[in-house]
Amino acid sequence: MLRFCPKCNSLMVPRKVDGKVYLVCTSCGHKIQPKDKMVLATNVSPDKHYKIGVIELGLRKVKKDEQEIYREEYYSIFLDTYAETYEEGSEE
Repeated sequence: MLRFCPKCNSLMVPRKVDGKVYLVCTSCGHKIQPKDKMVLATNVSPDKHYKIGVIELGLRKVKKDEQEIYREEYYSIFLDTYAETYEEGSEE
């Protein structure tokens, strides 16, 4: 059932404040407690329903020694892969 603000005659919408449901005016902010029981519910159509996953990365500071080791490993793997790819391409 729609309720309108007694002060400004604007639409009042249900809002939860401190665990209680109040009717709050969208214009002036006037709030009242409803006399009858109100339940807040939202319906979402299946085509708009989706889940959001939050992934937190645990980044850590890498020391210069470790960084050099990682860089050397990366380049050795890259060069091996590049050489294999180049050899396969030249055979065709």
